[in-house]
Amino acid sequence: MNVFRLSGIAVSCAVFSAVLCVLVSARSSAAESALELLSGFDVTRLDAVFPINDEETAGEMAKALYRLRRADAGKMAAKAEATVAAAGAVQIGDAVRVDGTITAMRRFKVPEKLVEFLEFESYLELQLQLSENPAVPGESILVYAPEARTVMSVGDRVAANGVVVDITLSAASALAAGTVQWYPSTPASPGWQLLADEGVDISAIAAVSARNRQPLTAEDKQPFYEVLSAAQAIGLRDDLIAPTAIDPVQLLRDPEKHVGDWVRIKLNTVRITRVSVSNAEQRTQLGQDHYYQVDASGSLGDVIVRMNRPDDPDGPPIELDNSYPVSLVTTQLPEFLLTAVQSSDGAGGAPVDALVTMINHPVSVDAFFFRLWSYDSEFMTKRGGGKQVGPLLMVARWRSTAPSARSGGGIDVIGYSLLTLLVVTVLGTFLWNRLNAKEDRLVRERQQERESSELRLPGEG
Repeated sequence: MNVFRLSGIAVSCAVFSAVLCVLVSARSSAAESALELLSGFDVTRLDAVFPINDEETAGEMAKALYRLRRADAGKMAAKAEATVAAAGAVQIGDAVRVDGTITAMRRFKVPEKLVEFLEFESYLELQLQLSENPAVPGESILVYAPEARTVMSVGDRVAANGVVVDITLSAASALAAGTVQWYPSTPASPGWQLLADEGVDISAIAAVSARNRQPLTAEDKQPFYEVLSAAQAIGLRDDLIAPTAIDPVQLLRDPEKHVGDWVRIKLNTVRITRVSVSNAEQRTQLGQDHYYQVDASGSLGDVIVRMNRPDDPDGPPIELDNSYPVSLVTTQLPEFLLTAVQSSDGAGGAPVDALVTMINHPVSVDAFFFRLWSYDSEFMTKRGGGKQVGPLLMVARWRSTAPSARSGGGIDVIGYSLLTLLVVTVLGTFLWNRLNAKEDRLVRERQQERESSELRLPGEG
């Protein structure tokens, strides 16, 4: 009797466990929770951040946004994609991706006591008119995100991966996101428009300017590869507007103004480096496992650039008065540079996939200005100047400005023709002057004979 009773209890427990496993399996297949990415937040605490009706809830939302901003973007995106693919009911804490048009905006201040810790002063509430999204069947949603270095406005399109903080009828009605991707309806420059057309997140481009004169960081990774990939696609288009002609001086003087600009610049290449890409996502983005960095120099005109020495700020500055280093990044080298690489000094020339090749070639490039970046250079190290700071551009199109063999021959022919004409002119002038001088002498002699026959001095016969 007792044995059967115990067996019945065991069977009941097994059935309950099986049902629980099915429920858990069903839950995980319906959506992906992002709570593991929000240290210190569980469902109860996350549910309490909305609605924002006092300073306490405003502070809790700000803390959640801070955690999300520091969360692994790749993991968040993967969880959001899984939720959309599952097309099931969502719960508080689930990851969701949304895409829509801003119909209304509101700004919230971060409580003053938290600003220093959270490193942002305000965040936005964006009401979005949604594009089709299986995870969010409603027509609109509220998205909260830290305020960035952008000027969003009603009518702009945004997209975001975030966590659900409020649901209505099993559908997300409010979302908290660490960042939002911004696609302005009226971009600030033609360059931004070209990049937005290729799906580049303009909010990331706008944020780049805050890191001018710094080394490339993890925050630059996303916009770096997005712009590099977009430049490759844009370079193949035949409907492009003309870039703005620019020189290194303009980029050095006002880099923030030109971030993301579509520019044309004349340079001389110095060195080509093949850079390997190991990250699988970035390889997919570029469609290859490498890119090229081309170190070049651009004319400074009559401008002298002076840089203080970090170890001796009161000493004489380092001066550059002829040219300035400019860094170019490209997915593909043009044919004329590949030819130059293959015919460079050395037995048989350098292979196309050589890691480093020294090439001096005048070029004109159409490119997107990324930002000023700092890096180690032999020139600055020898002079105690710390890191070199220079413009970094992603190239879409290349042109060689070296005179071709045909144009060189034409110049030679013109030169010889001008020289021949000059010699003939000089010789003709000389002979003309000699002839005129002879005629003048004969005229003077005849005139003197006439005068001597007509003029008689007193006392002469």
